[in-house]
This record gives sequence, C-alpha cells and structure tokens, in this order.
Amino acid sequence: MRHTNRTLIDLDALVTLFHHGIAKAHDLLHLGLPTALLHDRCRPGGPWQHLLPGILLLTPARPSRPQRIQAALTYAGDQALVTGLDALHLHGIHTIPATGPIHVLVPRHHQPDIPADLLITRTRTMPKPTLRKSFLTAPPARALSDAAHHLSPRALTPLLAEALKSGVSPTGLHTRGSPSLTAALATPPIPEQRGR
Repeated sequence: MRHTNRTLIDLDALVTLFHHGIAKAHDLLHLGLPTALLHDRCRPGGPWQHLLPGILLLTPARPSRPQRIQAALTYAGDQALVTGLDALHLHGIHTIPATGPIHVLVPRHHQPDIPADLLITRTRTMPKPTLRKSFLTAPPARALSDAAHHLSPRALTPLLAEALKSGVSPTGLHTRGSPSLTAALATPPIPEQRGR
C-alpha cells in the first residue's frame, strides 16, 4: 500500500487498472506515485519493468506478445494501429509467426523515437481501424502490404496465398516500394494437385 496526497493505492492491484498491465509512467505519476517509487519498482528483480521509454509493465513476468503490442500502441500514440504480421494474426492469418519488433502504423506527422522493439511505418492517410481482440489494427490488406516490406519473396508467397483465401482483395494491396509483393501478385498461384 502506498499513501498519496489523494488516497491509498494498492500498488500490486494497479495492474488490474491498465489494459494488459501496461501503463504510461506519466499516468502513474498523475495518480500521485513519486518518480523514485517507479524507479525502485522497475529495478532488476523488481515487481515492474520498463518495456519502452515511459511505458511500464506492472508485473515481473516476461511480457507476452499481447502485452508487447499494447506497449507499442501506448508508446506510439492514440492514432497508432498495429500492422504487419501481428495485425494479420489478429485477423486470423497465421502463415508466418509474429516474432521480433512490433509493427505499428502512425500518421506521417507523428514522429516518435523508434526503440529497437518497435517497427514504425508512417503514412499520410491512416486506414480505418479494425478492432481485433481489443487492439486497433490496420485492415488486412494494409497489414499485408506493410509486412511485405520486411519479408523475403519466399516467405511472402504463402502468406499472400492465405490472405487472398481469407478474402483480402489484391486491388486493396499497396505494392509501391515492395518489389516482393509486386512479384508475388504477378506470379500465378500453383494449382493444388488432386489425387486421380
């Protein structure tokens, strides 16, 4: 328990107040917690941890992928959308595992610093967000286009095939700047072999 000038705060229960246990340090300070307390709780072996600059995970456990996504969206700002492989997973397209940095889409004018755990794509026109498993995501076509910039043609081909099977329209894909995606769309699919 921690007394502030406003009320008594159960520090261990704070995790339940924040989506996926992810909090901005600023919000915790606004609740009346002192900076020194945040630093103390985020020390090695402490009950909290820093995930991104100014973003804390209010548990000592290794962060899950959803917690890392929430941290990325919180860090990148209110207009940020998850995109790339994580967004495709949230839309049910699982051909390639989502590993590595979390990929977020932000408005072009938004210029957050880019930590190693994030991949940020800036755009002039933000797509209409889709809510998937409580995360604001880019639509599947945009997510696939963003993922394509970071995939080899070999990895992209089966992902594109699954996305098209799930209803993603080829006309909705942004191929500019993505030779892999342009090539994959130009290659006719190999017909499935059927037993005779």
